[in-house]
Amino acid sequence: MLGFKSKVLITIIFISGLILFLIVDFNGKSLAQDNTFEQQIKNFGEKQTNKVPEDYTPEEAMENGDITPTNITPKQREKINQFKKNVKNGNPDFIRFTQFSKSGDPIITEFQFNGDLIYYRWDSTRDESGDHIAENMEYRGTI
Repeated sequence: MLGFKSKVLITIIFISGLILFLIVDFNGKSLAQDNTFEQQIKNFGEKQTNKVPEDYTPEEAMENGDITPTNITPKQREKINQFKKNVKNGNPDFIRFTQFSKSGDPIITEFQFNGDLIYYRWDSTRDESGDHIAENMEYRGTI
């Protein structure tokens, strides 16, 4: 049985790989250039994250269709594969990964694709024992 630290490390590696697969163009650079477009997708992504309550539970995450990286179900794996297909085909889609700290607080990673740009948000502001960080990135490019 894997320990908590091993599960977290595996989760980080998995999400990092997914990020690289989904949002970095072949030249490895951000291609988002239109500030209006960037702001539009950024605001949408923040609205999605803001819908998650402060006391979000693993049960709520499962009910809402979130991917729980430490225990991915076949249904969640299919959702990941469908998101990748939608991005490759230029179809808008949204996917959320939620993992939980030792104290049970949610740490959220979201990908919003609007057909051209992927908005990525990592949010640990609900983690009472963590650093309370929210990071945003936008990318446009070929996958």
